[in-house]
Amino acid sequence: MPHLAANAEQMPRSRIRRIMDLAWSLGQPVIGLHVGEPSFATPDHVRKAAEDALQRGETRYVPNAGITPLRNAISNKVARHNSISASPEQVIVSAGGMQALYVALSATVQSGDEVLIPDPGCAAWPTPMTSGSSPTSATTPSPSTYRISVPRSTTRRHRSCATPVRGS
Repeated sequence: MPHLAANAEQMPRSRIRRIMDLAWSLGQPVIGLHVGEPSFATPDHVRKAAEDALQRGETRYVPNAGITPLRNAISNKVARHNSISASPEQVIVSAGGMQALYVALSATVQSGDEVLIPDPGCAAWPTPMTSGSSPTSATTPSPSTYRISVPRSTTRRHRSCATPVRGS
């Protein structure tokens, strides 16, 4: 029987998924704040847009970075609401936050590199580090400011820092 690659074998189960398993095992209703999945039904206008796309036959693969109208809309949104100037060519659409983190870290971090992880912070951040990099805890004494205290143990192999974006 084939075996998984070493990097896949070493990937820990997501802390978010462990929290989900625990919540589901309680046998009673739980308000889930763990995976970023909305607690409401898909809005009618979104469902209608999906139905319209199906009717138009838009069911094929799309460009890897995402379709142009969506990249334009994201570029406009982050300029308007987040004061971030990003051209549509600089926007890449992913299937979710974990995929985006995995792709970004895979492209920029290699075996032996350090990635600072805010603590406390998002439980999912260490999960996408499958390249042999080392997550290094960086204390955030005040969650309201997210000012990170860089540990003295940080070395020249520090390549990245996972940080929250406020106002997204």
